[in-house]
Amino acid sequence: MHKRVFSISITFVCILLLIKCDNYEFPKSPYPKIETLPVVNISKTGVTFQANITQQGKLPIVSHGFVWSNIENPTINSQDKVQLGPTSKLGNFEATVQSGLTEGETYYVRAFIATAEYFVYGENESFVSKGSTPPIIKALSSIEGTAADTVEIKGKYFSALAENNKVKFGQETSIVLTSTDSTIQCIVPNLTANQDYSISVNVAGNLTTSEIKFHVLQPKIESMTPMVGIFGDIITLNGENFPIKKDYINLTLDGIACEVLNVSKSAISFALPNNLIKSHIQVIAKISMVNVSAGVLTVSTPTIDNITNSVLSMYTNPALVISGNNFNPITAKNEVKIGGYSCNILSSSLTQLTIEAPREIIPDVDLSVQDTFDIEVKVLDQSVSIENKIAVTYLSRWTRMKDFPGNPRFLGLSFAVNGKGYIGLGSAEEYSTWYNDLWEYEPAADTWTQLSDFPGQARAKFTTLVIGSKIYIVGGITGHNSNGLSDDIKEVWEFDSNAKVWSKKNDFPGDPRANAFGFVLGNTAYYGGGNSSISGPRDDFWKYNSHTDSWIQLKSIPSSVNYPSSINSDDIFALSNGIDGYILTDNCGYSCRFFWKYDKVNDSWLDVSYMPGPNDEVTGFSLNGKFYVGTGMPWGNSFFEFDISMSTWSNKDFKGSSRRKATSFVLGNYGYLLLGQAGCHCANLHDVWRFDPSKP
Repeated sequence: MHKRVFSISITFVCILLLIKCDNYEFPKSPYPKIETLPVVNISKTGVTFQANITQQGKLPIVSHGFVWSNIENPTINSQDKVQLGPTSKLGNFEATVQSGLTEGETYYVRAFIATAEYFVYGENESFVSKGSTPPIIKALSSIEGTAADTVEIKGKYFSALAENNKVKFGQETSIVLTSTDSTIQCIVPNLTANQDYSISVNVAGNLTTSEIKFHVLQPKIESMTPMVGIFGDIITLNGENFPIKKDYINLTLDGIACEVLNVSKSAISFALPNNLIKSHIQVIAKISMVNVSAGVLTVSTPTIDNITNSVLSMYTNPALVISGNNFNPITAKNEVKIGGYSCNILSSSLTQLTIEAPREIIPDVDLSVQDTFDIEVKVLDQSVSIENKIAVTYLSRWTRMKDFPGNPRFLGLSFAVNGKGYIGLGSAEEYSTWYNDLWEYEPAADTWTQLSDFPGQARAKFTTLVIGSKIYIVGGITGHNSNGLSDDIKEVWEFDSNAKVWSKKNDFPGDPRANAFGFVLGNTAYYGGGNSSISGPRDDFWKYNSHTDSWIQLKSIPSSVNYPSSINSDDIFALSNGIDGYILTDNCGYSCRFFWKYDKVNDSWLDVSYMPGPNDEVTGFSLNGKFYVGTGMPWGNSFFEFDISMSTWSNKDFKGSSRRKATSFVLGNYGYLLLGQAGCHCANLHDVWRFDPSKP
């Protein structure tokens, strides 16, 4: 009983619901609906598309039409289209398309409908095209202009899809920007100026050439500003009919390509490049395939305002910084010379060059340089120079002083006393031209003064002995007799350096001789050896008391001292430190000379060492507890230091020219080496060199 009642109740409710539903009005779809209908009227001139709007939706239709392509599901954004605008009508609509269809090609078309919120496509309908109507060109927005101009082509039967329109000016392809079925906007390609060009449009294989010609205007450059500049300056070419595309302008400066920075119809700008090769440059702009001259552009001449570290006093010099203008930022495009020698350029900018001074102006670590040098900066083919701008005050072991102003000589007088140096007498040649002049050297001023002549007969090859402020010359020769033998003498003369007067002393009691050796220990002079034209090589040895003007003969020099020899009997070189006397005697082979020390207590000779050089006709001096000996033959630049306390030799090569028979003296803490002969049998050197043993 209960089950039946339940069943009847359910049935009753359902009937009521059905009644209610039948009377209810369902809500409308919010979006429109459209269906694509089959394509009709397919012919060689085009087709007709059809569609049916079945529902409008809630919002007004703002656009409707067709899109088509040779691929399925064409869209409004990327394919050919016909837009028919707004509509409020439901039902069928159609559009005839007469362009953009290639014969034999399969196409897919979809109708579309759009509201403010919805864009709806119909289904694809396919068809095979039989062709379309060729495009028609009616007019151009402008019949003249320049490359890169935008030109609008007006006509009919163009493709609304820009890429489907192929446009050419003559044989050059144009870039199509936008298009409709009746307009094409395109870019004028890079054409030769001052010529007319036909315009052709190809749509879907249908080609049309316009009878209207497009004329490319001749570009003109009227001025260039500025006409003088520096690297990096912005240069502007002013004129007319320039293409506004930089790629259409090729700019060259004497054949060197230059980047165009900006371009307008009336101006082209570029930066003056760094990679030029000369300062006056012909500027050529290739515009619209035509070379147009802009004239000559000049690069400004470099200038020098300041130089840091312009005084060089170190062998390893700091970098020099040249400040100025118009330098080339490319380092290799600048050239700097000091004293005519090229500098290594470390870096460069428009206003600064950083350089290393050339090694040639301080060529040797042991050779002083005190000089001024011109500096020259060259950029491209223009240069600027300043005379005597770079000063070098590099003091080293050897310094060349002012030349001796008198006649060059050898085998003469050389000594130093009371802070002054003296040179005098001697000869110009081995066997002739004798001198009796005397010169005094002032080291502080580096000047020479000629004193009164020696009152005796001119002479050479004598021995000089300095005792206090008195100087003694002993023996020597005054010339040669008729037999060709030297005129040896035994005279002794005294020079008072304070009074600057000469006086003759008692003659030497031994045989007359030349090239004897001597040294002074305390107030006693020692003298001996030499060669006599009367008795030949001498081995006798004497001491002289200047107070009594008397001589005492000592023991003869033993043969064990390697003296005399047939080669060096008149080439014994003596040295003294005021306490002990030393002599260099014969060569010990080809690499050294014997070196002996005199023992005044026992009147004997001690073998000390070997000088590491075989040189004859040397010069030397004692300075600060050490002996210095050198030049001569055969190693004319060798110079050795002997450490008396260590009894060792070391090399201190002479930096002047090779020579022999030079002379020397000591003033203060400096040794002086000067004069001599080189390359001939005569005295021919005037130069004076100062030696500073304190320099490493």
